[in-house]
Formats: sequence, structure tokens, C-alpha cells
Amino acid sequence: RTCARGTAATTFVVEDRLEVQAIGCAWPGGPGPVRNATFGQVAALPVYYYSTGVAVAPATQSIRVQVGAPLTVHAAANQTVCVTSDGRIPDCQCAGAADAVGLVPAADAGGQPVVYYTAVGCAGNVSSPPVYLRVDICTVAPASLNPADPSGPLTVAS
Repeated sequence: RTCARGTAATTFVVEDRLEVQAIGCAWPGGPGPVRNATFGQVAALPVYYYSTGVAVAPATQSIRVQVGAPLTVHAAANQTVCVTSDGRIPDCQCAGAADAVGLVPAADAGGQPVVYYTAVGCAGNVSSPPVYLRVDICTVAPASLNPADPSGPLTVAS
């Protein structure tokens, strides 16, 4: 609670709820009254999950999945999530907003080998920053090896 010359500024990340106290100063003369501000209803980042229930690491920007493998995107508690796969950043007025949204990358890709998702968490009409994920869709074909010639070629069905 001291006053300094110049302009004071700070930044902070708000997760769920945050209370900030600030004191204005006059030079000389000392501190002014304390002002409180509470920030709530802040949207948290949504999280992508593999079909196994394992979360995709937050810093991950690209994953690979097999054809038909689903993903889900979950919102934080008491929030909803909105997702697009058409390059737009969704807003919190999206149809089908829920606390979790199921995705099927192969279907969303429209026959392409890759799909790009953009998701936002929503607390009312307040959205989180977008979370981007590139999903490469891999076709897995059975392979065979001739047991009579283990050093021979590996055959993959087309």
C-alpha cells in the first residue's frame, strides 16, 4: 500500500472468480480510497478428449485419429461449449451448445484427410479465447507378413 510516481498497470488471468483491490495515489499526499472489483462469470477454455477419455494436452495443436474415432469437447463446470469445423470462431449463441459436444472427425472432414476444429467455452454470453485443434484422419488397413519368409515384404491391403 505505497504510492509510486508514474503510471501503474497490471494484467492478470481470471479463472472462475477473481477479486482485485486497487488504490489510487496522489503525489504527494498518499493513497486514496481502496476500490474493489470482482470478476465472475468468466469462461474457461474448453478441453478436447480422445474416445478413451484421456484429455488432449492443452498446448497440443494437432492430433491423429483413426477413421470413425470420436472426440469430445468439454466445457468447465456450469459452462457450455460451442464448436465449429468451418474455419469460423464460434460465438456463445451456437445451436446445440452443451457442457460436452461429441465430434466425429471423419464425418466432419467431408472426405478430406484433415479437419480443423475451433472451440470456445461459454459462461452465458461471455466466451473464452478460441482453442484450435487440427485432426489428421488416418486410414488403418490390415497388414500381413508371410510367416515362411519373415524377412520378406509386408503387404498392406489397399
